[in-house]
Amino acid sequence: MTYFQRKNSKGDIITSNIIEGQDLSSYKTREIPIEEGVIIFFTNEIILIKNSKIFRLVRDISSSVISTILKELDKDFLGKIVSHSHALRKIQGQLKQKIDNIIDSPMLSSKDYTEQIDVVASKIRDNPDLFADTLLYFRKRVFEIDAHILSFEILYLNQEIDLDFHPHNIRRLLMNVLYAFEDETKINNIKPIFEFDDNFAEKNKIKLDYKTINTVFYNLFDNAFKYTKPYSKIKFNFLLNEKRSFELVIGMESLRIERDELEKVFELGFRGRNAKQTDGSGVGMYVIKKILELNNCNIKILPDYSNMTTSGNHQYVWNEFIISGYLQ
Repeated sequence: MTYFQRKNSKGDIITSNIIEGQDLSSYKTREIPIEEGVIIFFTNEIILIKNSKIFRLVRDISSSVISTILKELDKDFLGKIVSHSHALRKIQGQLKQKIDNIIDSPMLSSKDYTEQIDVVASKIRDNPDLFADTLLYFRKRVFEIDAHILSFEILYLNQEIDLDFHPHNIRRLLMNVLYAFEDETKINNIKPIFEFDDNFAEKNKIKLDYKTINTVFYNLFDNAFKYTKPYSKIKFNFLLNEKRSFELVIGMESLRIERDELEKVFELGFRGRNAKQTDGSGVGMYVIKKILELNNCNIKILPDYSNMTTSGNHQYVWNEFIISGYLQ
């Protein structure tokens, strides 16, 4: 449940929906400054100001207060929600199309649940490879949905995200997400190469939050397969340094990042001059850096300009994305 108080500049309560004597000591609070005062929200929900319920609670105050709240959150907050919703609906449409390509809706519409099971089971027996491919397709879309949702939360609610840290084998985490991009590796003829083995990664686990770090790797691979040169390699290495620090090095021959752009790559909305011919919003790298910071890690890019190649209208150099932190 969420409650609010509106106070003037002197600290006097002007309006509130809190019942007198109600104990809110265990609730989280968030203050939003407004003209001549402040609005304080009290909540026991996991993420404050994530649910539209909060706006229904304050709508009786005045339209000017609502406007101020939206302005404090983000001038285009509602517009960004619409854009975010559009991205998820696009994925939803892709999933529906994938299902319809296998089983036409009319085949199931007039049948009860048991009969529908029989129809689907028959289709699986007739073409098991198609269903295996479909399940893997769904798996990738689930990664993508998770990435979209978490990216939105990182942009607007990162202080409220709950993290669950456990030691993880970094090689298995990478491969878990990498397998979702199997089609891209084949289409673009890009070969992933691991320069460290599972035994080494198992002995040197990193304490990370599983869900958020999966979004890091999803965004990294999504960018990699858009910007990496076809018929090339992506190399992964895991290095241990002094005082139990580590470096995860992901190297690829990808679009040239100009020297004056290196400090801007992780800024929100930034897209390099050589990347503007490719679809993108300039959000992915920003989210990667933010999530890694939440996981007590850093990231930097080291380009090697000494051996530039060209293909079509694109210039490529060897870029290394280095994620660093400490084994815990």
